[in-house]
Amino acid sequence: MSADIKLPGVLGEIEAAAGRDAALTVALKLGGQVMHVPAPDYLLAHPDHPLARTLGAETASKAAARLAGGQVYVPRARRALVPHLAEAGHGSKEIARRLGCSARAVRNYLRHA
Repeated sequence: MSADIKLPGVLGEIEAAAGRDAALTVALKLGGQVMHVPAPDYLLAHPDHPLARTLGAETASKAAARLAGGQVYVPRARRALVPHLAEAGHGSKEIARRLGCSARAVRNYLRHA
């Protein structure tokens, strides 16, 4: 179900470069933030960068190869994250807490997924 939902903006680029799980992880951990994406080599040498901490240096460098050289806004991607988390066994209240929305919004996302 969640694999059918197109990821917005930079998350689609991360998905193409490093896979859907990597893109959803970035949305979950860094969604709603503006982030500088450095060159891939930088991420390999600096595992403390938020993208490298989130994905691991190797996977982050794959994503950076596609995105390097600027500031990007990381969408929250709730429309994709809600069904993904529900499929993983998380309840509506927990999903709402993790994504910063109401349980009612979660139910609406699931109904329209």
